[in-house]
Amino acid sequence: MMKQMLPLVLILVCAMPAMAEDKKITDAASLDGKWKIASGEKYGEKLEGKSIEGTVTIAKGVITIDSPDEKHVMKFTIDAKATPVAITMVGEEGPAKGFTAEGIVEFKGDELKLTYALPMEKRPTAFGSKKGDKTLAFVMKPVK
Repeated sequence: MMKQMLPLVLILVCAMPAMAEDKKITDAASLDGKWKIASGEKYGEKLEGKSIEGTVTIAKGVITIDSPDEKHVMKFTIDAKATPVAITMVGEEGPAKGFTAEGIVEFKGDELKLTYALPMEKRPTAFGSKKGDKTLAFVMKPVK
């Protein structure tokens, strides 16, 4: 009997991390942390190299992106009641200063996913960026 139970126990133990519930976003503070961009897309095209280098720091309703070429600072708000969770970002410093971008955000495991539209475009309803869309999509992992 014990030998028959061992495979079942091993399957359950190995599957538990995959069954862990994704972190819920309830407010701006839910996103706080230091992140590194793991992958990105712009208008449906994969971003590589310098385009995804740098760190993203999120704290107290502010996103700061320090990349090799420039710095972006954006204030943001979250609508946790929206599905998917909505994020509205307003540029404070850098190339996006004075512009507002609307997007969506979610946690998948330890990843933070963000997809947003260019200013004056509609908020995306799905994660990722498709050719012809005026959207950008990023997957970030926590800095350890």
